[in-house]
Amino acid sequence: MKKLCIAFAAIGLVLLIAGIIIAGIYSSMGYSVDFEDIGLNGSYSDSAEFVETSVVSESSDIVSTTENSYYHEYPYSTEIKGIELNISAADVSIDYDEYFSISASDVDNPKFSESIDENGILKISYENYDIVNLFQFLDYDIPSVNITLPSNELNSVKIIMEAGSTSIYNINTQKLAVSLTAGDISLSGLNVTESAKFEMTAGETSIYDSDIKNLEIDKTAGDLNIENSVLTGTIKISSTAEDCNINISGNLEDYSFDVTKTAGNLNINGNTSIPDNENAQNKFVISLIAGDIDINIE
Repeated sequence: MKKLCIAFAAIGLVLLIAGIIIAGIYSSMGYSVDFEDIGLNGSYSDSAEFVETSVVSESSDIVSTTENSYYHEYPYSTEIKGIELNISAADVSIDYDEYFSISASDVDNPKFSESIDENGILKISYENYDIVNLFQFLDYDIPSVNITLPSNELNSVKIIMEAGSTSIYNINTQKLAVSLTAGDISLSGLNVTESAKFEMTAGETSIYDSDIKNLEIDKTAGDLNIENSVLTGTIKISSTAEDCNINISGNLEDYSFDVTKTAGNLNINGNTSIPDNENAQNKFVISLIAGDIDINIE
C-alpha cells in the first residue's frame, strides 16, 4: 500500500512538471495560460482557453549580401532627413512602407555603397559606367535599387543618374531634384512644399496625384504628363521636343502665363490665346522650341 501511494505521488509530480513545461511553451508562443483552468490549483475546469497576445518588438539591423545583391534593413526607429543618390545606371524606386530597407539586385557589390551621415542623409552611390556605355547594345540586366521608408517626411531628395528609371511614391519632402540623362521618371502621391526640379535629356516624365510647389522641368526629348495634381508658385517648363500634357486642379484665373515659343502649339483650357492674368498668384513660364503643350486647369 505504501509503495502504491509513492507511485501515485510520483505520477502526480510528473504531471505537474509536464503541465508547467507545456504552459511555458504556450507562453513563449504568445498565449496566456490560466493555471486554474488547467487544474494546477487542485481543481479542473472544462472551459480552459488560450488567449493569443500580440508582441511588438524593435526590428534589428540586418545586412545580407551576395555577389550581385544587397539588402539592409535598418531598425524601425532609424530617422533620416533626406536622400542623396548618385548612380550611373539603375531602376530606382522610393516608397513609403512599414519598414526601412535598402535592397539592390544585379549590382557589383564592391561598387555599391550606402550609409547615413551625421546629418541624417541617406547616401547611396553606385558607379557602373560599363553598363551606361554598353547596355543599349547588349542584353544587360540593369540593376535595381529599392528604398522603403517607415516615415515619409523628408527635408530633401536628390537623385543624379545617367540612365535607367526613377519612381517615387507617397513621399512628403521640402525639396526634390532629379537629374536623369536617359530614362523615365514616374511620380505619384508626392507632396513637395518648397521646390522640385527635373532635368532630362531623353525619356518620359509622369506625375500623378501630387501637390508640388515651384516646379521646374527642363527636358530635351520625351513626353511630359501631369494628371490630377496641384501645381502652385512658379511653374517653369522648358521643352525642346515632344509633347506636354498638363491637367491640374485649380482656377484658370489664379495662373499667369509667360510664353516663348519657336514652333509647336500651346493650348490652355482648349484655347490658343494666352489668358491675361498678370497679377495671378501662380505663374507658368514656358519655353517651347518644338512639340505641343496642352494645359487644362479646372
